[in-house]
Amino acid sequence: MGYAFVGEPLHPEELDRLGRVYEVARWMAGTSRHDPSAERLAAMVIRFYQLGVKDDEVLLASILKTHGELRGDAANGTGLSTDPV
Repeated sequence: MGYAFVGEPLHPEELDRLGRVYEVARWMAGTSRHDPSAERLAAMVIRFYQLGVKDDEVLLASILKTHGELRGDAANGTGLSTDPV
């Protein structure tokens, strides 16, 4: 899958920070690193950040909400699945 470069280049400190946000999001979503949706989570972390979501808590909440909606989990009100992954 090809990706188009969008926005300013990320600095190493930003990548480290976004990596930590990704790991928390992946853990909270119950997603293995080997799950195809883990790549989507990583892409969302970067994209939301590039769109201006700079606060880590808001970034994490936005990612989890969107991830839940894409999986169809929004019906439970949390955006997180209650089904085993």
